[in-house]
Amino acid sequence: NEETDFRYEDGEAPDETPQSVTAEQPEEKQTPFSGDYTALDQKGAVAKELFKRYRSFRFRLLLSVVPLLLLLWSDITLVLYGQPTVMPVLFLLINFASFSALGFLLWPMLRDGLQAIARRKLTVDTVPAVVFGATWLHTASLWGQLSAVEAGDAKLVAGATAVLLLLCGIGRMCRNSRILRNFAFVSQDGEKIAASLIEDERAAIEIGRRAVVTGVPKVAYFRPVQFLDDFMANSYIRDRYDEVMQRYIPIVAAFSVVTAAIAAACSGDVWNFFYMLAATLCVTLPAASLALGVPLYRECKHQLKQGNMVCGYAAAERFGTLHGVAIDVSDVYKKDSVMLHGMRLFGNMRIDEALTDAAAVAIRSDGPLCGLFLRIIEEKTEILPPVENLVFEQDMGFSGWVGGHRVLVGNRKLLENHGVHTPSSDYERKYKVDGRELVYLSVAGELSAMFIISYVTDPAIADALHEMQDAGISLLIRSLDPNITENTLCAGFGLSDYYVDLLAASAGRLYDRLRRNETDKASAGAAVSGSVESKAHLLCGCKRLRRRGLAAMITQLVCGGIAGLICFAAAVAGGIVSGGTLLLLVLIMALISVIISLF
Repeated sequence: NEETDFRYEDGEAPDETPQSVTAEQPEEKQTPFSGDYTALDQKGAVAKELFKRYRSFRFRLLLSVVPLLLLLWSDITLVLYGQPTVMPVLFLLINFASFSALGFLLWPMLRDGLQAIARRKLTVDTVPAVVFGATWLHTASLWGQLSAVEAGDAKLVAGATAVLLLLCGIGRMCRNSRILRNFAFVSQDGEKIAASLIEDERAAIEIGRRAVVTGVPKVAYFRPVQFLDDFMANSYIRDRYDEVMQRYIPIVAAFSVVTAAIAAACSGDVWNFFYMLAATLCVTLPAASLALGVPLYRECKHQLKQGNMVCGYAAAERFGTLHGVAIDVSDVYKKDSVMLHGMRLFGNMRIDEALTDAAAVAIRSDGPLCGLFLRIIEEKTEILPPVENLVFEQDMGFSGWVGGHRVLVGNRKLLENHGVHTPSSDYERKYKVDGRELVYLSVAGELSAMFIISYVTDPAIADALHEMQDAGISLLIRSLDPNITENTLCAGFGLSDYYVDLLAASAGRLYDRLRRNETDKASAGAAVSGSVESKAHLLCGCKRLRRRGLAAMITQLVCGGIAGLICFAAAVAGGIVSGGTLLLLVLIMALISVIISLF
């Protein structure tokens, strides 16, 4: 992005874009990992730590298949033969040792869940820890039921719990892989374009006033930075699904205790308390980490292919409920989007002088016209005369001083505003055909030249704008081109005027200050490669991800509620739910949740 230092019509100049600041560090110096990625010299240490977490848990998850198969074998033998095929003591030893080994292998996941309980900040990781604890107690209680085990009357829940833990482990693997992939984007060299929300209420209202009917609009904007800060914090931050678990888990725990007590009382067997407690928790606390992790992993992987990055559901919530996005007209019309169809000279103006004067002003404006005149002069900017006191006059064009003369570059209204004689409307109509526009050049108060141009719309950009429009995101566009109006944009890109707003001068100044913020750091919640297409993919992806996460969580809660009612009904009837039924419920709930979230 080239700097511009022209003044607006009221004389106020925008903040200057600071020079990029890059911390130069010796190649051999690496700051150790300290919990987050806050400096460039931590890149190696953070990457090493993330890869270690990924590789270590992947190895643990693969090994956990062995105790899982042993536990499923225990369940199958009881179903097929009605009793253990080995001695009861050996059968219980295999069952207890296998389940304990499973807990050891998946300890990092269980540890995080236990720490969340200790902090009283329950998360989706708390689910496997709670279910494992209850099932371990039941598995240990089987040692007091040797006669029942030998007769085949004992019920096992360890197999269903093991499947649930494995599904939660797959969800955790999705998270580790997602964070590792995202870090490759965050830590790459060069400038990044960070997505941000307008936090200042006054600025949000000024820029996005047409995006909402009432209230404060939620408006996003993008700005270039050198460093995306707090990556780890953004990747592991609590989201609204953790908040759901904060309320849901205590309710389910209380419900499970009541169900287990009823089952023990109605059946007259105190050992049924431990079984029904573990069984009810197993099916009412579903594998939320898998159901939420799969759509998040898929969306983040898709965004990375587009050159974008989303840290997690917290970022999706932040940018998935937008009313509008502020962008510049140069995002919509690239520098090769303006075509020159001809020019007319007036008075004694020479063509070379007309081109250099107009180019000097247009290139300083850094708008769509900039690219046209750069092509005309073959990017030889050294031949251009200096421009002083450049002023943008809203909806009209630019005025400045070149070689001691006032130079105007803009539309008919600009010339009339400065008392310059303009051609008749009939004369203009001869050239304003097929969507063509006119740009006038005036030097020293005299009409000097007229440029006949047209704006070419890029199909890829049109698709991106339509994507945001279809997602209900208003396009709040700052324009420094006098020929680009809301009608021009809507007609050129086939947009609805309901979703297009050309920012007024004051709103344009606010937006320009925001995107030229003096800090070279921004939160690593979400970032893009820079094009308007990538911005559309990111924002619409956040909306899509938010819907999918919500669908997955609602499905999990509904399925868990239904399964809980089944357990409660069985308890009241004096019976219990079999281990095979528990296993089937766990698999069905996980499958339904993942499928619904993907579609």
